[in-house]
Amino acid sequence: MIVIDRLTQMRQSLHWLPLLFARVNVGLFFSISGYNKLFVPANQAAMLDTMQHAGIPFPEFNAVFVALLEFVFGAL
Repeated sequence: MIVIDRLTQMRQSLHWLPLLFARVNVGLFFSISGYNKLFVPANQAAMLDTMQHAGIPFPEFNAVFVALLEFVFGAL
């Protein structure tokens, strides 16, 4: 009975752990994606092409800006 009580208390005290794991994984995903869009030339061209075909104004600026935001805020 004592073991079950301790396991229940441990489970209740660690309820934040899965949320932390999910947030870190999503942050890593966005940070790595942003890094690839910033520093890999083939991905830079693909991002610029996507922005141009979508009709987004100032595609050269916005491609770098969006990739930078993705990288920085994913890392945070």
